[in-house]
Amino acid sequence: MRLLSIAAFVLHFICLANFAHSKTLVGVAKTDITPTHPVLLAGYGGRPGEHVGVDQSIWARSLAIGDATPVVLIAVDNCGVPAHVTHAVLAELKVSHAISKSQLVISSTHTHNAPALRGYAPIVWAGRTTDAQEQRVDRYTLWLTEQLIKTARAALDSRQPASLSWGQGFVDFGGNRRVISDGKWAGFGFQQNGPVDHSLPVMVARNSGGNVIAVWTNYACHCTTVGGRNHIGGDWAGNSNLAIEKLFSGAIALTTIGCGADVGPQPSGNM
Repeated sequence: MRLLSIAAFVLHFICLANFAHSKTLVGVAKTDITPTHPVLLAGYGGRPGEHVGVDQSIWARSLAIGDATPVVLIAVDNCGVPAHVTHAVLAELKVSHAISKSQLVISSTHTHNAPALRGYAPIVWAGRTTDAQEQRVDRYTLWLTEQLIKTARAALDSRQPASLSWGQGFVDFGGNRRVISDGKWAGFGFQQNGPVDHSLPVMVARNSGGNVIAVWTNYACHCTTVGGRNHIGGDWAGNSNLAIEKLFSGAIALTTIGCGADVGPQPSGNM
């Protein structure tokens, strides 16, 4: 139901006859970042070792907006991207497209079913890895960095005249996950009366022919639907992208999670 809620609102919004819009240049691209070798996953400390399967492919998706000084958003299916990766991507984009620090944002979907990256939450695997596992983490981190550069460049190079429109909807599958008992934090769970932001902002780009080429949605909620399953997957954000792209053939969807630290998907625990 959560994916139907997001996709249904996006469909309703895009089909509206009249909406405010602006014209600019827009480019969009995506690349598959599913690991081709075993790798440790980020997000949970109880996993016994490297991933044992793939529930769905994971992706890096880029959106470039503007002409002389474009801005670039990269939405990546990962628990978190450390600063050194962002710096490496920025260094390459500065050379190839004169992109400055203020023009680039790398946003993680925070799926807990994506590879661990060197420098992100090292406490999760501290003292529990082999040298070979560490080498595979480094191998994936370097390869992912290359893919982020690749997809950002592709979005910048594919910019075309487009119109941007914006709207805001509502979905309600997020629940406050910080349980309060007698005025004190009592662990993670479902605090039904806790604060949650259920707004779903959506931005849509259409090319000069009126076709949808990009959809950006945001919902403040952890990507932890699946739980500690030791499989690769994009969780609800990844599935949301797939549902939107199925609605609009040829378009690329980017889902980000905003400030969702206190919020988790309800219900959760399985696919």
